[in-house]
Amino acid sequence: NGDGTYTASYTPPAAGTDAIAITLDTGGPGGAAAVAIGGSPYSSVVGPGALDHFTVETQGGGAIGTQTAGTPFNIRVTARDSEGNLVTSFSGGANRVTIDEVGGETIVTTDPTDAFLHGVLSAHAVPINSTATSPYQLRATRDGGTEEGLSNVFTLIPGAASATNSLATPPPSSAAGVQKTILIQARDGNNNDRISTSGT
Repeated sequence: NGDGTYTASYTPPAAGTDAIAITLDTGGPGGAAAVAIGGSPYSSVVGPGALDHFTVETQGGGAIGTQTAGTPFNIRVTARDSEGNLVTSFSGGANRVTIDEVGGETIVTTDPTDAFLHGVLSAHAVPINSTATSPYQLRATRDGGTEEGLSNVFTLIPGAASATNSLATPPPSSAAGVQKTILIQARDGNNNDRISTSGT
């Protein structure tokens, strides 16, 4: 309409600060090189979007490794938007998640965790008492909401052998001088079979 106005839009995928460079092609097609418009590049602050999901990792970040049944270990949970940016506004008060196991195995507590701080729950102890040792996967669900996140699938191995839970099958009565066989099944404190037990 003769006013020389042009409107453009873009969707920034990452939170942080954008530097938006705008140039003017003064020569037209095949003409002189483009020239930066005065004040370009422009600085634009981009905040994270709304909470979309959580990441569930080992305490220091990354995949959860092999764990021992009955032995607590720490995880880190972070709040993320749909682009994976950290949602720092998910902090304090009722901003919590509940941790459970995807397959319904037993975790000592499924009560809401401590509150997040600027989108991060830096350490949460997860004690797993399980009778099914592998595979295992944790889930974090927003308390009072539907947003959730899954950990990687990891291996859970039995704990130390327990004399209380281990079983022995005594042999039937027999005459003196006849060899007898006793069957012993080693189990840990959660009644998981210790399939790794060998030797004397």
